[in-house]
Amino acid sequence: MKIKVRFYADFKKMFFEEQDIELGDRAKIKDLLAQVCDTDERRKEILDSSGKVKPSVVVVLKRDVEDSKVVDGEYAELKDGDVVMVLRAVFGG
Repeated sequence: MKIKVRFYADFKKMFFEEQDIELGDRAKIKDLLAQVCDTDERRKEILDSSGKVKPSVVVVLKRDVEDSKVVDGEYAELKDGDVVMVLRAVFGG
């Protein structure tokens, strides 16, 4: 299946702005992130030492115009044509 992944803000410099990623059937967000975090430097930006998405990172799964949601970086199952957006969480006020 083909998933479009988009990185925002400072992630664009390290990863890319947008790319189509090929994954096997029943792939999850964690499989997508494992594929795009293909160096130690990239892994350290997105994942903690246990392989989970860092609290400072937001992963949004978009299925269609009306269905976008922040997802669990470990277990959300992907479908062909999904768009996954990765960005920094905003803190402060």
